[in-house]
Amino acid sequence: MKNSCLVLEGGGLRGAFTSGVLEYFLERNLNFDRVIGVSAGACIGASFLSKQQGRNRKVNVENPSPEYSIGRTEKRLDLRLRLYHHGYQLAGEVFEEIKLFLDGTVAHPLTDHLK
Repeated sequence: MKNSCLVLEGGGLRGAFTSGVLEYFLERNLNFDRVIGVSAGACIGASFLSKQQGRNRKVNVENPSPEYSIGRTEKRLDLRLRLYHHGYQLAGEVFEEIKLFLDGTVAHPLTDHLK
């Protein structure tokens, strides 16, 4: 996308969700001019910029480094995986809605008055 910037938040569990969203972007070859990340967002952004599909899931969701997984349990891993999949699914739903709107297939209530 031209003149675009992706800003990624910090936080491990938020990062798991964002990893799913970015995986969706990679599969559809959606790119940004700039990617900025804080803390976990910087790590996830670096994986996204490498364009290696599945890397974010493997590194940040399934096998986070030991210093970030203190108190890690199977329950916490399950939560990370669910957030990842939820992020991926939600990105797909939002992307399809935006695409339909941009194609003119679906009217949006906020822009109806502009016609």
